[in-house]
Amino acid sequence: MSAKVHSQTTIAASPERIWAILTDFPSYPSWNPFVKAISGNVEPRSRLAVRIAPSGGNGMVFKPVIAELQVAAVPGMARTLDRPRHR
Repeated sequence: MSAKVHSQTTIAASPERIWAILTDFPSYPSWNPFVKAISGNVEPRSRLAVRIAPSGGNGMVFKPVIAELQVAAVPGMARTLDRPRHR
C-alpha cells in the first residue's frame, strides 16, 4: 500500500529560511519534541528514517520516500539543494 501526504500553508518567511528549517534534521527535537530523530538525504527517491515518540509513550520509526521535490517553482530555491546532506 502506498500513500501520499499533501499539505499547504502560507508562512511569513522567505522560501530559503523555511527550507533551511525544514531540512535541519538535527534541530527538529528542539522545536518538535514528538520528533526524536530524522536522517536521510533531501533528494528525490531518497528514503528518510523518522523516529517519533510521544512524551511518556511508545515510539516508532517510519521510513518515507521523497517521491517528488519541487523547488524550481519557488524563486531562489534551486540553489538551496546544495546544502550539506544529513545522515
